[in-house]
Amino acid sequence: MQVSNIVDGFYLGAEETLRSLAPLLQLPQRNPHATLVAVFLNAVMEMMKRTGADGRPDLGRVMRYLPAPTLSTLMNPLGADMTRIWDGRSIVSIDVDEFFHL
Repeated sequence: MQVSNIVDGFYLGAEETLRSLAPLLQLPQRNPHATLVAVFLNAVMEMMKRTGADGRPDLGRVMRYLPAPTLSTLMNPLGADMTRIWDGRSIVSIDVDEFFHL
């Protein structure tokens, strides 16, 4: 069962998702491969907020990996280019290893 990113804290969260959907999976005796697949799409940003980490993006570093924005890109805040810039900040702006020690 694929549950997308409803496991993110901004939506249901991991606990509520498991509480609600795990009973729908077959028991291991009937299907040992029954699996709940989830994507934690906002995990980095959630951990930054939870720990009070500095969330200011290093846009210079982000832009080293993306094409230079054009004026039309900057004028369309909901466009694909701005989405890449906005989402890229959580990928390259901070060291996220500190948030996910197992």
